[in-house]
Amino acid sequence: MKRYFILCTLLLTFTQCHFFISNDATQTQEHSIENKVTESIDESQNNSGPSKTLSGSIAKKQNLDQALNAVTQNPQSATAHYNLARAYESHKKYEDALKSIQKAIALQPNYHQSYLEKGIIYYHLKDSENEMKSYREALKIKPDYGDAHYNLGLSLYDLKRYDDAIAVFQQASVVFPNNHKIPYQLALCFIAKKQYDKAIQALQTSTQIKPDYTYAWYKLGLVYEELKKYEQALAAQKKVLSIEPKHFDAQFSLGILYDAMRQYPLAIQAYQKTLEINPKSKEAVMNLGLMHEYTNQFVKAQEYYKKAIELDPNYELAYYNLGIIHYNLKQYDKAYDYHKKALQIKPDYTNAYYELGLTCYKLKKPQEEIDAYKNVLRLNPKHVKAHYYLGLAYIDLKKLDLARKQYNELLKYDANQAKKLLSIIP
Repeated sequence: MKRYFILCTLLLTFTQCHFFISNDATQTQEHSIENKVTESIDESQNNSGPSKTLSGSIAKKQNLDQALNAVTQNPQSATAHYNLARAYESHKKYEDALKSIQKAIALQPNYHQSYLEKGIIYYHLKDSENEMKSYREALKIKPDYGDAHYNLGLSLYDLKRYDDAIAVFQQASVVFPNNHKIPYQLALCFIAKKQYDKAIQALQTSTQIKPDYTYAWYKLGLVYEELKKYEQALAAQKKVLSIEPKHFDAQFSLGILYDAMRQYPLAIQAYQKTLEINPKSKEAVMNLGLMHEYTNQFVKAQEYYKKAIELDPNYELAYYNLGIIHYNLKQYDKAYDYHKKALQIKPDYTNAYYELGLTCYKLKKPQEEIDAYKNVLRLNPKHVKAHYYLGLAYIDLKKLDLARKQYNELLKYDANQAKKLLSIIP
């Protein structure tokens, strides 16, 4: 467990747009280190992947009046109805767009682009089955239609049908072997399946096709980070920054990587540069606090945690970390207040309850200590340390039957800790 905020997680769920393309002798305090502002490669803010189409064109806002006029003048023109559908779609009038594209198809059933447009409209209407059906209809007419393969792959990915999506993207790669987006999307599927070696290969292919493709370089850095190949991850994120110097996520990732490598001064520099890009990033401020705490600069660390609270008065992690630092400074009253505040904001904050339990032991508040550990176990019945310390709390209160009960519970999850607890029970 970590004390950072999670910036992004490993399966990339991008915004898809389909277009054309604690007795001190026995109760050793062990803090939870929780909620590290770290990246896995599941979800990335501000780097959600390409929201363009395979062919690179986006449906710009069409002149609706002109399109309506064209249909009025030539009601039997499939092209006019097709253009009207695209105009309605660009104005987010999706029901109208659907009616128009259906008219276009009725007039010209074999026009593959109309089925692609119908799929895009169904995407906006959140009708995935009809969306995919439309793309498949387009492919019946034109089997080598790359845009239809690509959009179908995106739809399957959204539905977590990763194997099917891989097959479709591979077909698209045959049609467009030099398109950088296809191996990128393949990589996302491989990441979802935790097939990281294949993901790396696909991302490398994407960057070979388009060397300045920051999405692929950034994701490659995250995969290497997941594999703890920190030097390669650093190289990938630095590549992103060489292309896009103000890329927030890549700069933030450098801080995470230097921290993982315990190069805290470099991590501090990286987070400071992150704040130059976005001065209001509470996550970067939080991690600066952690880096200063790790280097025993406790006053500076507190300043950063309080700054994070200025940025977000309801930032429970900042209160939690202030509670930890005051506990370590043996300022237990302050630690107590901060943990209570964190729980006021987030009532199901498991680790804050755990730390509150440790703090209440120091403050000789046995019932609150017990209540805190019970709350931990309510939220996480398998929390070994909470079982152990709850047992110690019962021993302190001479409630030996309850202590033995905790021994039996702990035995389910950690025999060594259970044996340790049993040896203390009189």
